[in-house]
Amino acid sequence: MARLCGWKAHDQGRDGLAQRYYLHAWQLAREADPAHAGFILRLMAHQAIDLEHGRHAVHIAEAARTATRGRTDTATLGQLHLAEARAHAAAGNARAARTALSNAERSINTHTSGADRPWWASAMGAPQPLLATHTTKVLADLGDPAAEQHLTAAVGRWDPDLYPRVRALNLCDLGGYHAKRSAIEPACQALNEALELLQGITSARARTAVTQIRGLLSPHRRRGGAALARTDALAANWLNSAS
Repeated sequence: MARLCGWKAHDQGRDGLAQRYYLHAWQLAREADPAHAGFILRLMAHQAIDLEHGRHAVHIAEAARTATRGRTDTATLGQLHLAEARAHAAAGNARAARTALSNAERSINTHTSGADRPWWASAMGAPQPLLATHTTKVLADLGDPAAEQHLTAAVGRWDPDLYPRVRALNLCDLGGYHAKRSAIEPACQALNEALELLQGITSARARTAVTQIRGLLSPHRRRGGAALARTDALAANWLNSAS
């Protein structure tokens, strides 16, 4: 419950509160299951990445993997390697990021379907969709042109009925990628689908993502035509209702 409260607080942009809950969750888990405690460090590493504390995130991600060494399955180990890859990419360590990403791919791809995973790791989603999503984020941070292909593939990995928020955030990443390259139509398509999935969902991270895409599309409003105007209006309405 403490871990869930930390995750929800982070998703609502209350990061000081999230850190307190995560620390409490880590202390509790450490008494019962060192591997679970290590996995909570993974969540703290992702929070540090979101707060743009790349170097700090690297130290936490490395501590998370060390804490779970030899104590968990290959898929969960892969999730920890993914956190390391994300942290290194955010810190600008390209070689270390790619090494960690390769380790994550190897660990997750050797996971046997149906094999036991800890409940606290399974709660974050299936291994392959997680691999797809975080691979795109690593490649995007490294400026790798392969990011676009992976972004599109990552969206398709998440069931819109089971994981509407996660799929929407992946669509926002895809839309932002296109918007940065002045590809207006595909950016609008991605954002439109994301907004549809986000109806009724409250998330500060989603609000930030939608706001960023609107900002990227803003210089193109005059030549974007009716499609961009419609998308912008939908985004504005969603932001108003979500706030």
